[in-house]
Amino acid sequence: MSNNEALRRIEQAAAEGWTELDLAGLELEELPREIGKCTQLESLVLGKIDREKPELVGNQLTTLPEEIAALTNLKRLEITGNKLVEIPEIILQLSNLIELFLTHNQIAIAQSSLSSSPASSPRKNPKTPNSKATPSTFNTTTASSPTASFLASSSSPTKKSTRERAGERG
Repeated sequence: MSNNEALRRIEQAAAEGWTELDLAGLELEELPREIGKCTQLESLVLGKIDREKPELVGNQLTTLPEEIAALTNLKRLEITGNKLVEIPEIILQLSNLIELFLTHNQIAIAQSSLSSSPASSPRKNPKTPNSKATPSTFNTTTASSPTASFLASSSSPTKKSTRERAGERG
């Protein structure tokens, strides 16, 4: 499993019109630029938490290619368990994006990537009412997609899903 497997899946998804594509666990250091051919995708998984085990199934991605902007139908993007150090700005071009999962990355200051967005302001941590959200509890929205939730965490996997934790917060 590697870049060749990712390319095979991407080509098949583009040819057959898949709306979901899972590339988690392929040890990818770069997402192939051919991903831009999959314009029909509504869900792209580049990393996730395997709910059966539970264990982290990610890649080694540090950035996303510009071709990801061609995925204009994308509603869900999971980049859990990679090596991102900041939220890729290219994500802001995905106007139909509703769900974005960034847990288990190396995002130190998540707010910096979204600081130009007028709707991006950290919510207060409910456990400490006078403190702003820290990178491990970051949760905000973007002006281009008001319902998109951006979650970044450095905590270990738990039995609760990311969706369940997001629902508890808002």
